[in-house]
Amino acid sequence: MAGWKRFFLIAGLFNLFGGTMGLLTLNRPYLEAGMPTPNYPFAFQLLLTAVLIFGVGFLMVSRDPQRHRGIVWLGLMAKSAGFVFSLWALHTGQLPESARPQPFIVDLPWAVGFALFLWRTEPAPFSSPSP
Repeated sequence: MAGWKRFFLIAGLFNLFGGTMGLLTLNRPYLEAGMPTPNYPFAFQLLLTAVLIFGVGFLMVSRDPQRHRGIVWLGLMAKSAGFVFSLWALHTGQLPESARPQPFIVDLPWAVGFALFLWRTEPAPFSSPSP
């Protein structure tokens, strides 16, 4: 289980770093790609805040992967959706060609890792709370 704990620690730190940097440099990637900045920065701020919250969740998983297995399911769904929607945005021209590696770096590896954890490990046995 130590390997999974390290994996989720890295996943949590990755999300915390990415969310923080995204919030601090909200317009920079658009300007560097020669694109207009978002008209509704609130949507991106909300997304990046969710990235930060997931980072906290993954850190919780790193402490006790079996106990926080539900967070892994949520992470798998979020990373899978991020991968699919990023590919769609690239395909429809909503993201520049320079963003082509993004879904293969930011979402797919984590989704695969989360799926492997869920597939290869058993859920913690159910125990009722103590009175």
